[in-house]
Amino acid sequence: MWKSSLLLLSMASPLFGQGFGQKPFVQPYLKCETIDGKEVCANVSISGATHPGYYFPDVAVCEDVKTQRPFWPLPVDTKTDPKDPRLQDKAFMKELAWVTNQTRSTACTCCHDSSLGTSYAAWDISEPLIWTDQLTERGVAILAGELSSASSGVFKKEDNFGFDRRITGIPSTDPERMKAFFMNEFNRRGITQEMVDSYGDFGGFIFDRARNQVPTLCTPEEEGLLSNGTVAWSGGPARYVYILPALAPNPLVPPNSDTPEGTVWRLNVDHRAPALESGVTYGGIPQGSYQAVPVADQVAPPLVSGQVYRLYVLKDVLFPLTNCFFKAP
Repeated sequence: MWKSSLLLLSMASPLFGQGFGQKPFVQPYLKCETIDGKEVCANVSISGATHPGYYFPDVAVCEDVKTQRPFWPLPVDTKTDPKDPRLQDKAFMKELAWVTNQTRSTACTCCHDSSLGTSYAAWDISEPLIWTDQLTERGVAILAGELSSASSGVFKKEDNFGFDRRITGIPSTDPERMKAFFMNEFNRRGITQEMVDSYGDFGGFIFDRARNQVPTLCTPEEEGLLSNGTVAWSGGPARYVYILPALAPNPLVPPNSDTPEGTVWRLNVDHRAPALESGVTYGGIPQGSYQAVPVADQVAPPLVSGQVYRLYVLKDVLFPLTNCFFKAP
């Protein structure tokens, strides 16, 4: 279990930038707008996209996206030499334009496009020369898919307007073409596997801590499902409460790794509502919360008396409070 005082200390750190860890994590949602007489929708999520050819911020809400990942304003100067021969290479510039247009339809724009009129971080797709020159070697490895960015989550392409980011850092309607572009840059810079291995997965200690945390035993009569039918935990108010099979992996990030297979019960608190204090009724739905598993109109299943389950409670996404085994009364 993580002590709430340590969580508060870490969440106050500049590491969390603007939004993430300071505002409640806004769960991914679908938002639609009418643009030129056509309904255009977007997945408001760090791994989301809108319809190809449309600009993501015209449809989505970037402030909600920024609650899902750390963000620091970090402008950089382009490193492109105006005499760089790639600027005269029509094939290269055509591919760069395609990559840029693909990126404009994704949530990457929320943090990496100065044309929004807001600060951007580390690389800017509106840079007029070759914006990929702003990327660090680690950044190139991430966008090429050679370094995992699983901490941002992955939509199925059929649920993300054809955009797929399973093999690249940026979602694309043609991921093989996207990967080829960044692998060319990867090789041009002479990046090696040894270098990639030294970088560490995208997501840092926050993601690694949540992924690798080892459960403990719940404190009897203080944590778990108690004999009075309430679910109790330690560490302070929570926004997510899970009852899991004993051997389930730790819940991570939406949309694809926040609900482990076999999840028995999951209670979410809406990002606009206050967090819940310990002691909620199992199967109950307190004001400001909603039952994510099972679906809202189904009753939470009874637990098997004497069977071991796992209680997993989060202050917010990726910030566990309690992670422990209990035996159903």
